[in-house]
Amino acid sequence: MKNTQTQKGFTLIELLVVVAIIGILASVALASLSGARNRARQASAQSTISAIRAEAETLRGSDGSLPATVCSAGSIFTLIDKAVTSAGGTYTKTNTNNGTGTGAGNTVVCTINASTSPSSIAVIMDLDSSTSATSYFCVDDSGNAKSTSTAIASTACN
Repeated sequence: MKNTQTQKGFTLIELLVVVAIIGILASVALASLSGARNRARQASAQSTISAIRAEAETLRGSDGSLPATVCSAGSIFTLIDKAVTSAGGTYTKTNTNNGTGTGAGNTVVCTINASTSPSSIAVIMDLDSSTSATSYFCVDDSGNAKSTSTAIASTACN
């Protein structure tokens, strides 16, 4: 009599190969999700900072002036704080006219020029200083909103 026995199941090598493939796919997926999460935070911060332009117009007086404390108190301060918080940081005022906030590699600078008529305001955010290619997003009250690779040190984004 012939003994014909068939084995059912997988060998240990086959199981290890499958587990290794699943591990590689999982690591690729997690790396992609991390990048998407960072881009979503930056988009949220840009959207919030863009709302500052409209808010500045509601605060502008009949003579075109903005309150001197526009960057350090009130609704624009709240919007800047929200933008920085969505990027993982906190915003604090540095003096009565201008404010600077940092957190999680992001820096926001709000500058008001109350000496001109009408007064002007610009907010610039360092979107990701953790990389070597730093990118900034700037918005001002004259309608400019743009991304740039250089910091803007004025009250206009042009």
